[in-house]
Amino acid sequence: MLQTVRYASYTLLQIIQGLIFVRVILSYIPMARNHPLVVFVFQITEPLLEPVRRLIHRIPSTRKMMVDFSSLIVFFIIEVLKNLIY
Repeated sequence: MLQTVRYASYTLLQIIQGLIFVRVILSYIPMARNHPLVVFVFQITEPLLEPVRRLIHRIPSTRKMMVDFSSLIVFFIIEVLKNLIY
């Protein structure tokens, strides 16, 4: 039972990482933001990225950055969680 929960958690984290990666790639492709795939990816990933983005913007030196590092930070946090699971 515990092994199944660990495997399911690990798999879910991998899927979320994949969706974050897809979101980063989609941000470089000129595509309609109302496309169902884009909407789905943003709906899944935004609740994870927005709190990190707000936290980053609280740091005065990062307020005017042109690059959004929230995806990278969440990706790293998920990687740490995956390592803790296995």
